[in-house]
Amino acid sequence: MTVWDKHEVEQFLKVAKNDRLYIAFLLAIMTGMRQGEILGLRWKDSKRLSKGKRI
Repeated sequence: MTVWDKHEVEQFLKVAKNDRLYIAFLLAIMTGMRQGEILGLRWKDSKRLSKGKRI
């Protein structure tokens, strides 16, 4: 398994900035959430997340 370093993550996010899936990429990188967890999120979950709850 290859893990990206900080520079590689920043480079990827810079390139992906205009991609429609940018928020999903950012969530995966910053939270460690898996694809199924990200795709299963709903708008009402964002309120829970902002209060510091875990998924």
